Amino acid sequence: TYGVDADRIGVWGFSAGGRASAATALSPKKGEEVKAAVVVSGGTNSALKLITKTAPPFLLVSAEADKNVNPEGSINMHAKFKSLGVTSELKLYPGNKHNEYKNQKADFFPRCKAFYAKHLGAPVPAALLETVEQEEEFMDASEEDFKEQFAGEVGETNSAIKTAMDVPYNTESVNKIDIYYHDDGAKRPAIITVHGSGGDKAQQDWLANEFVSWGYVAAPVNYKGAGDVGKAVKWLKDNADTYGVDAD
Repeated sequence: TYGVDADRIGVWGFSAGGRASAATALSPKKGEEVKAAVVVSGGTNSALKLITKTAPPFLLVSAEADKNVNPEGSINMHAKFKSLGVTSELKLYPGNKHNEYKNQKADFFPRCKAFYAKHLGAPVPAALLETVEQEEEFMDASEEDFKEQFAGEVGETNSAIKTAMDVPYNTESVNKIDIYYHDDGAKRPAIITVHGSGGDKAQQDWLANEFVSWGYVAAPVNYKGAGDVGKAVKWLKDNADTYGVDAD
């Protein structure tokens, strides 16, 4: 199995992939629900009408002067979430690059790690987290000391990381998913990553390797339309026993 906990699936999307991820998280069909969403340079005012009190936690990231997607969308989404009492975090990086987050990895990766650990649960199997203090230590760990602190417990340090590539998740030929997983029998939360317009899941290999090194199952997808992201979520839940995902 691929160690997926079908009850703990999150999404991560960039640009058009961020908009698709937000739409999936905010208006899921049955079986497409996610527990947390990270939207990078993809916040949009068109999503405001989809926001309700039942929305999952969101982390919204943008550059302050993004020339491609106005950060106003992320700012307004965050304000709407907060007005309804929905958990939301907003991070605006200085600069005007659409992919500014790549220049801010020292902050961006620990921020994502803490967000997913808080809302998906720490990816370390429960048996390895003997105390509340240790779980809090995981959530507070910086990018540099993460692997050192948890060597032998998560990610590549204690299990062979394997991949299943180009797996179809519905009948559209373009709709395929790659799965990066731990071959250790444990069920873990999964993060589906969604590329931007004109991109490809292969371009997110670096991101998938980052997430899987934290102890998650990572699953980059190709998609044709925004609704395909929800189909990928449902497929991963339906196949959680095969891929070892904690679907909750």
